[in-house]
Amino acid sequence: MRTASHAWPSRFAEAAILAVVYYVAAKAGLRLAFLNPSATPIWPPTGIAIAALLLTGTRAWPGILAGAFAANLTTEGTVWTSLGIAAGNTLEAAVAAALVGRYAGGRRAFNRIEDIVRFAAFAAVLSTAISATAGVTTLASAGFVPWRMYGPVWLTWWLGDATSAVVVTPALLLWIEEARRGWTVRGVVERLVFVAVLLVASVTVFGTRYPFSFAIVPLLIWAAFRFGARDAATVVVFVSAAAIAGTLRRVGPFALAGDPNIALLYLSLFMAMMSIVVLTVARIVDDRAAAAEELHRRVRAEADARRTAERAVAHANRLAAVAAALSQAVGPEDVAAVIVDQAVDTLRARAAAISLFADDGIQMELVHAKGYPAEIIQRWRRFQPAQFGGVAECLRTGRVIWMATEDDLAKRYPEREELPPGIRGGARAALPLIAHGAAVGCLYLNFGAPRPFEPDEITFLTTLGHQCAQAVERARLYAREHHAAETFQRALLPVAIPEVPGIAIHTVYRPGAREANVGGDWYDVFRLPSGNVVISVGDVAGRGLSAAVVMGELRQTIRTAALEHGDPAAVLRQASEALVLAHGRDAMATAIVALLDPVSSVLTYATAGHPAPVLAAPGADPVVLPAAGVPLGYLSAAQAPSWSVSLPAGALLILYTDGLIEHRRDIAAGQEALVEAARREIEAPGDDPALGILGRVLGDGRSSDDVAIIALAVDREPLNRFELALPAEPESAAVIRQTVRRLAQVAALDHAPAAALAVAVGEAVNNAIEHAYRVAGGSVHVKGVRDDAAVHVTVTDTGTWRPAPPSDGGGHGLRLIEQLVDAVQIRHTPSGTTVAITMRLSRPAAPPTAVVHAEGGPGSEAGRPPRNVGVVIAQAAERPSGPAGARLDTRDGGAIVELYGDLDATVAEVVRAALARAARAEASVVLVSLERADYIDSLTIRELFAFGRDLATRRRSLALIIPPGSPLERVLTIAGLTRPYRVFASAADARRALKEVTAGG
Repeated sequence: MRTASHAWPSRFAEAAILAVVYYVAAKAGLRLAFLNPSATPIWPPTGIAIAALLLTGTRAWPGILAGAFAANLTTEGTVWTSLGIAAGNTLEAAVAAALVGRYAGGRRAFNRIEDIVRFAAFAAVLSTAISATAGVTTLASAGFVPWRMYGPVWLTWWLGDATSAVVVTPALLLWIEEARRGWTVRGVVERLVFVAVLLVASVTVFGTRYPFSFAIVPLLIWAAFRFGARDAATVVVFVSAAAIAGTLRRVGPFALAGDPNIALLYLSLFMAMMSIVVLTVARIVDDRAAAAEELHRRVRAEADARRTAERAVAHANRLAAVAAALSQAVGPEDVAAVIVDQAVDTLRARAAAISLFADDGIQMELVHAKGYPAEIIQRWRRFQPAQFGGVAECLRTGRVIWMATEDDLAKRYPEREELPPGIRGGARAALPLIAHGAAVGCLYLNFGAPRPFEPDEITFLTTLGHQCAQAVERARLYAREHHAAETFQRALLPVAIPEVPGIAIHTVYRPGAREANVGGDWYDVFRLPSGNVVISVGDVAGRGLSAAVVMGELRQTIRTAALEHGDPAAVLRQASEALVLAHGRDAMATAIVALLDPVSSVLTYATAGHPAPVLAAPGADPVVLPAAGVPLGYLSAAQAPSWSVSLPAGALLILYTDGLIEHRRDIAAGQEALVEAARREIEAPGDDPALGILGRVLGDGRSSDDVAIIALAVDREPLNRFELALPAEPESAAVIRQTVRRLAQVAALDHAPAAALAVAVGEAVNNAIEHAYRVAGGSVHVKGVRDDAAVHVTVTDTGTWRPAPPSDGGGHGLRLIEQLVDAVQIRHTPSGTTVAITMRLSRPAAPPTAVVHAEGGPGSEAGRPPRNVGVVIAQAAERPSGPAGARLDTRDGGAIVELYGDLDATVAEVVRAALARAARAEASVVLVSLERADYIDSLTIRELFAFGRDLATRRRSLALIIPPGSPLERVLTIAGLTRPYRVFASAADARRALKEVTAGG
């Protein structure tokens, strides 16, 4: 008790001295309060308080509280506001000291770089917000600070406290912790010279009206490099004082701000940043100097013996060679091979192996071995460390474990693996590979003969282990990132390119020469249910996995939008909206989306800030096609126009990303090179036009950016024949139908016979899918040939037909085939069924034309091809919102189901759902419009028959809208659908007739 009672006077004296120091420093700082009497950008007490608490502990807080209360009470406010501010000041220092003591090394916070960063975060950024918030809120509540000034006053208060924490605290702590650190004569002379230069520089920088603040930075770095953290922190305090003096005299770089408070805020921020930089550099220099000093001491110790010195030099050279070899190693296997080879050569080991922890963190996997027989390597492919005592101990302790003889091994670890005589019975060593404080693997050495281990050899092994562990971690990280990048990149590229008879689609993707593994370039080619092909090429701004993620999202969005919109411009618009919705204004991409009609060879496209495609045709100059629109991500921009291009025979269309034409940083020259490459590719076509274009433009070089190219090569000869082998699935029918239409178009079939041929072939394919295979899978083979007299198509399957019974509404398919075409032969064999269809030509085939149609205003010249290509500028017709389907219209009390597009098995559910909704409507007559239908199969006809019967049971009726002379009129008449149900020529006729019937009733 006497000891405790005697301690109170001493603690009271400490608190009183601290309160006086705090008060004096506070009053000095408040003399610089220009914005508010209680808020100053220069507030030394914070640094003093934090240092006091870190040095003496919690017994310092009464002195801080008393000094803060006295300083604020004598400045402005009441007792209660002064008490509130003082409490905030005290709590600020207490929280800072607690956080720094727990997470940043306490009073030795400036001994490590990571602790310096944590000190800045906890003491300068987080804790100082407490004092600013408490003080300004207290003053504002009492009316001493207008609420409208809350923000500026708070910022001034906080920045003053934060700057003090990183400028004053380090100087105090470092001088107390390193008080015994002396100076040599040379050091004193150097410091005197430095002080003289610093005085001149300070007067020059802070005593003139020129913005030379950067001129003081080299001196601060000089101090950090030459004098250590303690003296460098002192220099920062001195420079801060000189800067404050100059700023108050309205000279120096910070006085240019005009307002003294803002000038001091700029000064505080500058000095805070300089303090952190100087402390960090000083600590790096000190650490490196300590390491260098330790290395020098070891070299001096090893110089006592010639043999030891030579070995040390050899080891140093070997480590340098290891470092050089590791710089070329990429994967963990490469790193392990380097380490094993160097360890065996340097230490003259008979065998060595490296094993790393597997992903489960429990077992180890052999990565590389040398000198062991195959059976041993196979046995060690995967094992647990406990199986080998030396391995387990080195991993547990983090130290090199060596056994000079076989007896040492037997005494310490009773393990006896079967080894060949050349490496059995000798010394062994187990070296842990430590990275970030944890073992990642182990290097195991067998020497084949007993031998002692010298200290320098242990040092070499330890250094080698650290090098290996760091290299392994880097290699594993690289391998993971590289694997993720490659996997992600492969997943984003299309698995297969759709086949389009008469048009070859070639693609190529070339990663850039930069270090990053993933870029934002993509290409995509996929087929719609309608049979049309969608092509997209784009480039997301930025690189890395984030750009690749955005790329994947955009590709998927474009795929989804293409199912809804037949207009590429609408697809781009939806993709832009999705990009903004997912990533705000931070993401941007360029893209081109094109829709290829395989029947007409017409390609409709739209661009969004993307390079224009290039079209080349035989006998004509290559064309840079029109392009418009801003990049994706700009919702406020108007929708880009759509352009339509008819691809002539032998044409080559090139879509690409900007890496192809920007590799020399000259876009104009790059585009000229692309046009010339297209010309040469047309003149001398290769097997792969995309690769040919890439090679002709880039030559032997490589673009710094990624390059994606899609090349569409149209056959030079018209489509005279085709052969397709597709899965027996409903989705295959659209591909076959498009190909048949293309063959019919080349054969110059009229619209009605062409439609009839498509329906007949479609029914043959449907029969193969529905009746030949049913549940079991199979394939359908379709061959088409045209000659001067007719078009011949054969459909072959390898299944067994089982005709549908008449009760299910079937039987329309064969009847349609027989009555729609000129000749049909059906041949059933045990190996399958062949349907041979013939449609005679009514007139000779017309020669193919080469016409380009594009959407644009009258007189538009941008992107217009040269005249010798036969260019026509015209407004492109708007496409329906979807490729095929059904929609219900119940306006005016009626019910009209509009069927549009190609009505086949792929849209059967959509049609069925629309008819079901129409059946629930109140209309007595349900109209089914086929005005916009291009194709109909027997499955859809069967649905209409079933729907008509269902309506009849409800005392309601079905009526059809079939334009006279349309290609489908004959199909529906043959199917018998026009007999039981009333038929109208148009929707207007149907409404008018039904209205008259209702009125008459």
